[in-house]
Amino acid sequence: MKKYSRLKDLSFNDIENLINLIDDKLKEPRNKRGRPRKYSDKFILILLFYKTIHNLSFRDLRFFMVEIFGYSPAISTIHYRFSKLSISVLEELFNRIVSELVGKEVELFIPDGTGFGYDGMYRLNWMRGKEIREVSSHVKTVVVVVRDKDGRDVVYGVSTGPPYSDERRLVEPLIKRAGVRAEVVLADGLYGMGVKILKEFKEIGTKVIVPIKDGVWNRVRHPIRREVMETYKREREMYKKRYIVEQVIGKVKNAYGRCEGARKLENAIKFVWMKFIAYNYWVLIRSYFICRYLRVLCGIMAGSIVIIG
Repeated sequence: MKKYSRLKDLSFNDIENLINLIDDKLKEPRNKRGRPRKYSDKFILILLFYKTIHNLSFRDLRFFMVEIFGYSPAISTIHYRFSKLSISVLEELFNRIVSELVGKEVELFIPDGTGFGYDGMYRLNWMRGKEIREVSSHVKTVVVVVRDKDGRDVVYGVSTGPPYSDERRLVEPLIKRAGVRAEVVLADGLYGMGVKILKEFKEIGTKVIVPIKDGVWNRVRHPIRREVMETYKREREMYKKRYIVEQVIGKVKNAYGRCEGARKLENAIKFVWMKFIAYNYWVLIRSYFICRYLRVLCGIMAGSIVIIG
């Protein structure tokens, strides 16, 4: 039996508060021809995030809405409005949550690539190992996870592309847009094959740890690659912390699914963005309640000290 994930512990009120972060981006168009919309963009987004968090089909989503509220938009309406949703809206929502979570300095900066299947969700869920790696219908995704000074693991950046896209090209815009300074940058050997990515890593990280090794016939000659190779030899224990990015990706896939119920790549990409937005928002809410609990606990302890004194 699959273990229940706490990442699903987001209520309708939580999702509504999440969408309120981009309320200014969801203003209804004026002077538009045709019949006025019955359901607002905000309401449709709430439904879509509920669908994503609980890994529901559009048909199951409508069933739950009727059971809970007594009404629901038609399946065709939800799907049409979803197809017209701009990815820029989701990117803006993602960036606003990240700005609430991450400061200017972080402990770790870890990029890694993964994939989310689509177009054949039920068939893909049964595939494993070599079979799943040969599927052509998947969203190639590069995720950057940072660990801040408080020990929180936050998805700092997401870049998506068509199947089998080059991870190095997907990670470049994430590095260039990075507004943080990291103590350590951890990445797998793929990112050490070129000097350009290593230079960009060195601009944002005090220490860059990437596994680079001499070949059987060719030695590492470029000074930057050789410097990173020597750092890797000294910091093998630190490099083991790269499991953090794998752990975050695993949590997201286990909670929200690793396959998207979509036929088109554009729609599958939107679902991928929603999953990482939901994860970051869960981290934000969890941090808020932990801080609130600690404040209450400190207040109780201070009161007891006064009474004892």
